[in-house]
Amino acid sequence: METEKAAGKVTDWDGGDLSASLIEREEQEEREAQEKKEAQALAEAEAEKEAKELEEARELDSENVRETDADGDSNGYGTTGQESGEETEEGASEVPEEEPEISEESTEEDAEGDKNTSGESEGAEEAPENESVGEDVGTFEMTAYVAFCDTGCTGITASGYDVSSTIYSPEGLRIVAADPGVLPFGTIIEITSGGNTFQAVVLDSGGDINGNRLDLLVESEAEALEYGRQDVDVRILGQ
Repeated sequence: METEKAAGKVTDWDGGDLSASLIEREEQEEREAQEKKEAQALAEAEAEKEAKELEEARELDSENVRETDADGDSNGYGTTGQESGEETEEGASEVPEEEPEISEESTEEDAEGDKNTSGESEGAEEAPENESVGEDVGTFEMTAYVAFCDTGCTGITASGYDVSSTIYSPEGLRIVAADPGVLPFGTIIEITSGGNTFQAVVLDSGGDINGNRLDLLVESEAEALEYGRQDVDVRILGQ
């Protein structure tokens, strides 16, 4: 999103009729307001469509999980149980009296192996996410922007979050735009500026937001202009 606007307009009445110019200006403002309303309605429709598709996908996943569970229950074994059962049957002809003991030990070992393997895999995946938690990432230049503007701001962030009527995330954090290559979407940060400290989450990006740049979502253009440009200290709190 474009985040900065010129602070002031100069109107040059070149000998024309003042009242006609005022009417033309009012008509232009009405057209702009109508365009914004249409853009907002389109954004809301897109958000509703995405939410519906997400809900349908979740329902389909739930049905697949139920079908998988039903298949497992119908034969009395999970994947590990089937393999243990086959090994037990093969060993039954040689040592019948030890069949229950072998089956139980095999099942427990398989379960432990799966558990350990799963734990190692989860740990390997989580490690990168936690590497930078609590890290001071330095000084950033921060400006401020609003949800709607004449240069393409539609009230929907680059991550798909609707900010047409709020400047806060679902968790109650302030919303900022950042360079995804520096701070990916979903990164929770602590911002310190002029002795004031608050938490924010990265849910947006912008063409002018590159490198150590942040853009804070505010409620009005006046507030954005008043904020100007400020140097802030940033610390990563989590993902």
